[in-house]
Amino acid sequence: MPGEVGKYRSIRFIETTHAKIWEGAGSGTTTGMRNDGSNCDVYGCLFFAKDAYGIVPLEKGSARTIVHRGGSTSDPLNQRNTVGWKHAATLAILNDEYMVRLETTASN
Repeated sequence: MPGEVGKYRSIRFIETTHAKIWEGAGSGTTTGMRNDGSNCDVYGCLFFAKDAYGIVPLEKGSARTIVHRGGSTSDPLNQRNTVGWKHAATLAILNDEYMVRLETTASN
């Protein structure tokens, strides 16, 4: 899987930049722990079991790339162009008991 950094038994560990970090939210400081100078930082680790959530299929073609090129009377030197995308998707939690959030600190 993209971002997979290892596994233990049936648990696969996926690295992401989307996980929540609560800076200075821990109680007290500990030598070697990342912290804001007064309290330890807390990192959220999410665990999902099979069938914890489902992806609701939407209409094909719901993803669009939108390109606006410069060169109008308001932009005669073609200095401004924009590119963006939008996609319609939705997820549903199927079973709350199949999801766990573990909060930890980490050493430097």
